[in-house]
Amino acid sequence: MTWTFTHDVDVFLASAGPSLAARPVEHTVALTVTERLRRSGAHHYGDDDPVLGWWRGADGAV
Repeated sequence: MTWTFTHDVDVFLASAGPSLAARPVEHTVALTVTERLRRSGAHHYGDDDPVLGWWRGADGAV
């Protein structure tokens, strides 16, 4: 069980995207923000790089 962090929205979505998309109602904000970052670039919301993270359980699932 571990947290992983990245500044790269594509890396985040490759790992956490399927889990988020499986329950879109519960993850509306995360899906909306990451889609905006993907389309508009990492600095859409400000000058700092975004920090995106996901957690994997003991079974490896996000």
